[in-house]
This record gives sequence, structure tokens and C-alpha cells, in this order.
Amino acid sequence: MKGLVFDTENRMQFKDFGEPLLDSLQKEVGGYIEVVHPKYLPEGLCMVVDDEGRLKGSAVNNIASVIYGTPEHGQPIAGNAVILREGFVAGERDFVSLTEDDETGLIVVVFHATEEKDGDNTRLRIKVEGQTKNNVWEPMDLGGFVEMYGNDRTIGFSNCEKYFAKGTRGIHGVYKIPALGPGSPNDFLTKLFEEYNGKAAEEVAANAKENEAYEQVMQEGSKIIAGIKDADLRHQVQ
Repeated sequence: MKGLVFDTENRMQFKDFGEPLLDSLQKEVGGYIEVVHPKYLPEGLCMVVDDEGRLKGSAVNNIASVIYGTPEHGQPIAGNAVILREGFVAGERDFVSLTEDDETGLIVVVFHATEEKDGDNTRLRIKVEGQTKNNVWEPMDLGGFVEMYGNDRTIGFSNCEKYFAKGTRGIHGVYKIPALGPGSPNDFLTKLFEEYNGKAAEEVAANAKENEAYEQVMQEGSKIIAGIKDADLRHQVQ
């Protein structure tokens, strides 16, 4: 069964869990499991955590805590967390594996910001705790900072003195978020992710062509080397 693991070092990876499933999940989270349903997870998904993580003094899991809504209610997730689907097995509600769509989809994590004074300057930093809070961006594909600029709501994907952000695959700079009104589509993120996935597909296709050309050159080189009869000359070519 495939799940998505968030660890306390701000890393996330898809992982296959073997049978017995309960034992595999307990080993991953570090204790007896508790199943929670954070409001920031899409319907049908659940989060498996250590039931006694906080009591045991386990490290705070920044990403899992944000998904869980910790900035709003103050109760963090401690220890590793696993995202799984829920469904029905033999007529009973149970864990089911993540799907291919889950693996290729994007998870949106919303952080709150806190102000940090540096002399006369005020900088905004994401509100997370722990020693690894400054590298929380590492597993993220994109990191945008939302703010009001005049009468416009904007999101920036480039680092600056004021805030941290992360842009990849051509998604950089500041985007204006369209205002919603009667009949206007709420599709800003959908279009943004379509742009990102389109550029990712172009990158994969370009890499495939480069790999194909490389393999062709290597095959031709191998044929040339194999056809050389003189041992000294072959050594020079190699």
C-alpha cells in the first residue's frame, strides 16, 4: 500500500507499506497510530500519526502540523506522519493505497507569517517551529507569498528581502490574483498548476531526447571500439 510520508526534517516521499499494514504504519510513525482528518486535506484522504508523539517529546512535524491546522488551534503533530486514502474493503471502512493521480497531484500547504525585526527593516517569515524551519521549502515545488499590494492581492514566487519564496520551472516573480465576483471562475491555482505541469512535461520530453541522443552516441562509439583490431589503438580510443 502506497502512502505519502512527512518526516520531522521537512522531507516527504511516497513509500510502499507492506503487510501487516498496522505494524508497518506503527514503525513509520514511531508508536500506536491515531487517524486524523485535517481540514486542509482533500476529501477521502486521512493522516496517520503517533498517538503519543507529543507525550514522548518527539520533534514537531512542521508540514504535517500546517496541514493539520496547528497555526489556528495550537495543537502540533509530533513525529512522522503518513497520508493515506480511506475507502471500503470487504464492506468495511479501511485504509486504501494512494492513486496515481494522488502521486502526480500537488499538495497546497498554507503557512501563516510572522514579523521579524532587523533594525529598521521588517521581514516576514513563515510561522513554523523547530530547528529545520528555515529549510521547509526544500521538498516544495513552489513557495509563494500572498499579500495585498494597493487594492490587488498578489503572490510572489521569488525570494526578496521582505519574504522567503520559491519558484521553479519558469514560475517566478509576482502574479496578480484575480478578484472573484459573480460568475467569475475561481481557477487561478488551477491555471497556475497547469502551467507548472506543462513546463514539467516539456522538461521531461527534452531530457528524454537528450538521453536518446546520448545512448545513440554511446552505441556508435561501442561499435567503433569493438571493430578495432589493434590492441594499442583500441586502448587509445578508449
